[in-house]
Amino acid sequence: VNHDVLRDPKVHLALGDGREFLLTTRATYDLIVSEPSSPYRAGMASLFTREFYQAAARRLAEGGIFSQWVQAYEVDPQTVRTIYATLGEVFPVVESWEVQLGDLLLTGRRQAEPDDLTRLATVVEAEPYRSALALLWGVAGVEGLYSGFIADGRLAAALRDGEGGRVNTDDRTVIEFEFARSVGRAGLFDPEDLFALAVARGNGRPPLAGGTVDWNLVGELRTVRALAEGRGTSARVKGPALQQRLLARDAYAHGDLRGAQEHWLAQDGGPRGPMDVTMLAESLSASADPRALPYIEQVRLLQPPEADALLARWKASAGEVGAAAEHLQAAFRGCRTFPWCYRPLLARSLELAWGLTQRRPDLGAALFETLAEPFAVRTLDGQRVSTYFSIGLATDFAGRCLAAFAALEPRVPWERRVLEQRERCYTLNHDPRAARAHADLAAFVAATPGTIDGGLGSPGR
Repeated sequence: VNHDVLRDPKVHLALGDGREFLLTTRATYDLIVSEPSSPYRAGMASLFTREFYQAAARRLAEGGIFSQWVQAYEVDPQTVRTIYATLGEVFPVVESWEVQLGDLLLTGRRQAEPDDLTRLATVVEAEPYRSALALLWGVAGVEGLYSGFIADGRLAAALRDGEGGRVNTDDRTVIEFEFARSVGRAGLFDPEDLFALAVARGNGRPPLAGGTVDWNLVGELRTVRALAEGRGTSARVKGPALQQRLLARDAYAHGDLRGAQEHWLAQDGGPRGPMDVTMLAESLSASADPRALPYIEQVRLLQPPEADALLARWKASAGEVGAAAEHLQAAFRGCRTFPWCYRPLLARSLELAWGLTQRRPDLGAALFETLAEPFAVRTLDGQRVSTYFSIGLATDFAGRCLAAFAALEPRVPWERRVLEQRERCYTLNHDPRAARAHADLAAFVAATPGTIDGGLGSPGR
């Protein structure tokens, strides 16, 4: 995920209290990023106070930027305003970005500076920025970058100066308790509301120099980003062709591959970014459409395991079940070390693996073996284990059930069917855990309520 950053010779790791480090170091920095845990956790609120921001500001070089991560989930609007007021008291210019679903990044500067578009266009085409935009947000280019922009410094200043803009200080850490009160409460605040407010006030674009930005494309790429994050799409741009593209993305976000294909083919525009390419490749593969193949090869340039998953879908749709299974194995092996596999595509690939083994049980052995190891960062681990378990028991119960249950032990699902299969497996294989399995099944049966017809004889005639 981080390209083995701790082995990079340019990285110097300091272990200790980050706040104390800023107070004692003599070094200055072009960029300081603060990404602590949630503010309600012990000690974290001290990294969201005015005094901490003052310490950070003293360590910034001329033109330096301070970046503050803020969770946009389980937080109410008043608490968000408090963070803006606190950060804005130290940094006159605070811009707002949404870096991923549920996460805001607020960037503080001493003075407003326009973005140099000429330089920015060069940077976003260079690595690692090009790959980062494609893999995380599913977009490309300057417009892709600005798909994450929410508001300029004027909105932050208005929130700072408006009524209710309290300041979080060392001796009055109000956000610690405000975050604690909202733990587990969803839907209190939505970054989309912040973006809508910025647009309504004319604060939804940053100051620019050295070029122009296609803001209609930026608006559309926000829907591409939403798709990359596995959520529904919406946009504040209009047009019949665009409407079809939005409907295609929304269908794909809901797993409707046929609908995604139909809506996209109803307009003539091409893909707007890497995420669109993946969508077209999979939706066309669902009907073995040869137009999917060039898109699959585009995907392979950046995401090889996904390309194999897409080819598996295409081969299965074309009736080439054996070849589909081989590509699935390659995809699953690749996703063990490639952390950016698109989760919805990987989930559908696991479903496809189960479907293929039902059609061709002889394919089960290879797929079962391939799914024995977890994917990178334990992506979809529950579904992987469930698929592994199901394939093992369905294709060779006696020979594979021990390995299948090993993936579930010691906390097997407390379901009658699973407990019965577990007892049968351990008994067949003379496993010493058979007694425990028998006892667990007996306990489950004893605790199961009877049916309403229990004890009733046959109805009289």
